Amino acid sequence: MTSADPQPLAAHLPPAPAARRFETASLAAPLVDLLLFNAAVMAGMLWVPAHLGSFAIATLVNYFVKLRPALLASGRGSSLRLHALLLVASLMTLFLRGGLLGLLTQQLGWPAQLAIVPAVLAGVGVSLVANDLLLSPILSSRGQLLRRLAVVIPAYALLLRLLYIGQVELLRKRPTTGTTGSTRTSATSIIHRWSRG
Repeated sequence: MTSADPQPLAAHLPPAPAARRFETASLAAPLVDLLLFNAAVMAGMLWVPAHLGSFAIATLVNYFVKLRPALLASGRGSSLRLHALLLVASLMTLFLRGGLLGLLTQQLGWPAQLAIVPAVLAGVGVSLVANDLLLSPILSSRGQLLRRLAVVIPAYALLLRLLYIGQVELLRKRPTTGTTGSTRTSATSIIHRWSRG
């Protein structure tokens, strides 16, 4: 390695105790997510609002416990562009886990408290990829970032389409035999009673 070469990646890594604290902090958000979701479902909340609420709180925990200290240490704690990209990554995680939760509960019949486990794990996977893209010191070049995004985004879009395509068809079929039919029957009976009275 010549004197003109950049510093090796190892030079950017935290020492062992700090790395262990970083790994411990990485577990905080998924655990909070699982606990809050299961508590909300046990309290009678539907899985959709429970999923949205637990994800929002877990995302805040992940930011303040894990991401924020790393951003401050790297001198990028005030970067609006980076925070906007992290917000987009969080929304991508939300859509993916929502699609997986819907697939497991609505189509495969899993209980919500079981389906949340693979959904959270899938969300953690998306977050790890996003953090690697946005926070890695070896991807500071805009060209490198764009090349990685050109591979990751189409793969994500395909996965999202596979998760949601069956659920869209299911939602299209339900109104014809469910709520619409009962509403029409109720309206007809009311008119009939009014005309007789």
